[in-house]
Amino acid sequence: MYKIKIDKLNISGTGVNSRIKIYLISINPNKKADINYKEFHIYAAYNNYNITSESITLPFKQGEQGNNILYYLLSGNGVILPPSVCDDLSQAHTNGSFSLTITAVEELRMIIACWKTSRYNIEVICDGVVSFQTECDVNVPLSSCNTFL
Repeated sequence: MYKIKIDKLNISGTGVNSRIKIYLISINPNKKADINYKEFHIYAAYNNYNITSESITLPFKQGEQGNNILYYLLSGNGVILPPSVCDDLSQAHTNGSFSLTITAVEELRMIIACWKTSRYNIEVICDGVVSFQTECDVNVPLSSCNTFL
């Protein structure tokens, strides 16, 4: 995770409306292989409850030793949450910051010349603390991001 900005977070009753901007960095350290990303599925959650819908990107290719900054606008309108979670989120909103989990699920394959690898499903889960006041650089320690194949 590179940067997160909370544009909107309205809590009323057991419903949440949210709009969150996410910037991710994808890095291909390989010197001889491109990476083809089929599509990213990414969403935001609070206390293991989704507060946005999934955002899905178009397929893209990342060249050898390439770096990409990926931008996502995640939103959720009228997302229903348990009352206790809404209460916690309201309190966090009053306090000015809260812990957010960003999950990205991806299917990719590597390409070396004309040879293509099998498709691999990768899930990356990052936890970060975000502020409501300003756009902030979120420094997520590597130990806070988990990758699953």
